[in-house]
Amino acid sequence: MNRCLPLLAAALIAGCAAQPQRDKTDQLLPVLVAYPQAVKGFAFERRLDDKDPRVGMQLRYVSDSHVELVSDVFVYLGGIFADFDMAAEFLGREMLLSLEHAAEHGLYSDVELLDDARYTVTTRYGDNPGRHMRFAFRRDGEEYISHAHLFYMPPYSIKFRSTFPGSGNTSFDAELHRLAHAFMAEVEPAESIRCRKTVTIHGLPAGTQPWVSMDGLDVMLPVDGMAEHMPPYLLESMKRLNANLCGATPAQVEHSQNGQE
Repeated sequence: MNRCLPLLAAALIAGCAAQPQRDKTDQLLPVLVAYPQAVKGFAFERRLDDKDPRVGMQLRYVSDSHVELVSDVFVYLGGIFADFDMAAEFLGREMLLSLEHAAEHGLYSDVELLDDARYTVTTRYGDNPGRHMRFAFRRDGEEYISHAHLFYMPPYSIKFRSTFPGSGNTSFDAELHRLAHAFMAEVEPAESIRCRKTVTIHGLPAGTQPWVSMDGLDVMLPVDGMAEHMPPYLLESMKRLNANLCGATPAQVEHSQNGQE
């Protein structure tokens, strides 16, 4: 079923604004110790690192056989998530919101969501359920097809973007799926990032359901239930930290600016 993006704008803005973010982003620059320099059918062209750690880095891959097929891979800090489902839901809303914003400013017109499905790849750390979205839109009177493969590898979001003319082309699904699989199988954050041990407690609005981030580094507790919820949720945090096999370094606990001592 086709869905028109303007109908989603209000919900998307609310959903994206509510997603908690990590403090001290200067300590979380996207340092990758491994990523593929070439993938069958693609050549690695460049890497760009932004000075703003929230923006992160961009890697570009170009097709060996189709000059119009280029895929940009963005690695950036995209929020704190309890599980892959939460991450995929947020990243999909973020993608839709960015296209809605572009359409409102006249960059695109007739934006249409063609496909939206969960998409799983295998990484060094196991299966990673992400999301694949395919769009059609018009730009300067021409029709284009655009793909987005969206994944989360704590603490980074990883977004593959490819856009090409829609006339006379296949959708390049197989080629872009292959690139996503190959990249995610090899990519690895630096150990200094992946194996951090400082837990941050965040204060949530009263009555909010408590939860723990996937990597155990963030504990979300309602301000009216800190004392009650802190022991069991800190225990869950420690379990998740221990599961990352990064050694036995003791964890430290910090409170965010919104947390309660």
